[in-house]
Amino acid sequence: MAPPAAAPIPVLAVQTAPGLALTPQACAQLETEVLPVFLATRRWFPQDRNGLPVRVAALTPLPDTTPGVSLVLAELETPRAPEGERILLVLSANWETLPEAPLARLAFAGREGWLAEAADTTAFTQAMLAALHATWRAGQLRAVPEAGLASLALPDPLAVQPIRGEQSNSSVVVGKAAVLKLIRRVAPGVSPETEMTRHLTRAGFTHAPALLGALQQDLTPGPRTLAVLHAYVPNHGDAWGWTLAQGEAALRAARQSGQPPDWTPLQRMTARIGQRLGEMHAVLARPSEDARFAPEPASARHLSARATQVQDTLARALAALAPRLADMPAREREAAQWLVARRPWLDDHIQALCQAELGQARIRVHGDFHLGQVLLSPDDATLIDFEGEPANPLSVRRARHSPYKDVAGLLRSLDYAAAMLSRQAADQAALATFHAATAPAFLDAYHHAHPDAGGQDAGRRAALLDLGLLEKAAYEIVYECAHRPDWINIPVNGLARLVQAAEGRQ
Repeated sequence: MAPPAAAPIPVLAVQTAPGLALTPQACAQLETEVLPVFLATRRWFPQDRNGLPVRVAALTPLPDTTPGVSLVLAELETPRAPEGERILLVLSANWETLPEAPLARLAFAGREGWLAEAADTTAFTQAMLAALHATWRAGQLRAVPEAGLASLALPDPLAVQPIRGEQSNSSVVVGKAAVLKLIRRVAPGVSPETEMTRHLTRAGFTHAPALLGALQQDLTPGPRTLAVLHAYVPNHGDAWGWTLAQGEAALRAARQSGQPPDWTPLQRMTARIGQRLGEMHAVLARPSEDARFAPEPASARHLSARATQVQDTLARALAALAPRLADMPAREREAAQWLVARRPWLDDHIQALCQAELGQARIRVHGDFHLGQVLLSPDDATLIDFEGEPANPLSVRRARHSPYKDVAGLLRSLDYAAAMLSRQAADQAALATFHAATAPAFLDAYHHAHPDAGGQDAGRRAALLDLGLLEKAAYEIVYECAHRPDWINIPVNGLARLVQAAEGRQ
């Protein structure tokens, strides 16, 4: 039997060439025939909107830098989207060469061209660089360069390498000197990553990627970021992958030698991460003329709101577990049921823990700190991706928090790593030493770099950390129930251990 014939590629009429000024009929084709098919193949596009027509809300021409190629930034409105959200595409009209994956043919007065999505192309990168260097403006769009852009050295010809596998955005490495990211789903409000890396760059913190510039849209009540350019950080991968590889190697060597695992490389790595996190928090704890970054002491009002927030997160976690209890393994089901039974005690415990925050500095933090948010070089660590926890609203991701939010995030990430390693570990007693080796190394280095965190009272520090760990484990349950049900056992067991340890101390 012959294979089914490929669907004919649509033909869109344009009003000029070169350029991408579509006729009204062609724009309707784009919205109903072309873009829904393309979007359904993108990992960053919500699956519940697949196949639905879209509306092109705006098409803004970008600077012309590549002969024969015209670029426009397309803002799309989609059904079922949160209020104010837009999907971003970079569309290219190619009049001289056939692009790698054309979406449609273009026609004008007997001349033929091709329409493609161009976010990972050299043409878009060149257009963005030109816009930033020229402080380009078009309507509400504005290119905002940073001081470091002037010294950015790029090869000629420009080399652009797409970063594959991203879930939310589209990024390219530019000449091993910069990383350009297009935000695919743009929500109203200021990007936490842009304002955080701008603040850290201007403050001289060198262990996060330096912000080189951004493309923003000036709206009320504030601008939103559409694309961002950061300095490239040479690295050999993130700390999550490295931790798993090192852990597996240590356990394998222990089995072969009959000796306990050597966690020394992991101790050094976690200590370096703790040092860099502490240094970053020390920068964020400085007085600032920028009201968004000025630290403030936690008041009684903050404590009340904080307790309610953590209790609400716990409530959402237990509610998310309820419909899954019947399908959970016996151990996790019993742990979940035990947690539900301990809910009244937990609410009181949260109230008590929150008292430790009174008078402590609330600062801007990373917000979603884990091993995957750290790039490693041979003897150092760089902190990346400052967007905050994806399941939280923007107001929470941009708020001030206890610095122990980030500390707890890394410790919970180590717990996830241990859970992954336990699947290969024949000797669980050997793996049990993993936490004893890594967590204290991280905490000691963190407090050495930022001694003001939690003050000098060991009891207060312990309470702040316990609160952060409890909140993070509850958040993880909510996230895993929604996105990775096979991983629910990790935060459920983690939260149960935390609560059991807290009860044992009372």
